[in-house]
Amino acid sequence: MPLPTFSTRWPLPRGHYFGLITGPAASRGGFTQDERVWVRKIQSQLIRKGYVPGVTDPDSGWADGVFEKPTADAVARFQRAEMPGTKLFGQVWADDFAQLFASPPAPTPRRDRAEEEQGDIRIRGLQERRDSAGR
Repeated sequence: MPLPTFSTRWPLPRGHYFGLITGPAASRGGFTQDERVWVRKIQSQLIRKGYVPGVTDPDSGWADGVFEKPTADAVARFQRAEMPGTKLFGQVWADDFAQLFASPPAPTPRRDRAEEEQGDIRIRGLQERRDSAGR
């Protein structure tokens, strides 16, 4: 899926970040309509990149524009995978924002049929050895 057609320039004033709606004044979590637009874009991109388990449609209701614990958890998954030096997990600062929108998600590598069959053969061999050992 292509990236959304909007500017990926950091939209917040210095010292502000996207975080829990219940957070301090510097945390922009969807309290205003303007914030909800940005939070929804962040949520949709987290879905596109595969950091929201069980959700694959970036236009789904999960991307509601409100930054609550499920969004913070998805942000933390993204940060652990793509930004291991992060200190503030679950918050989206300018560097997180830039990385989140830097490129489309990498495709998940798929095993080809021969690799799958080879894996099946190895498993059957291990099971046969276990069974012959009387376990």
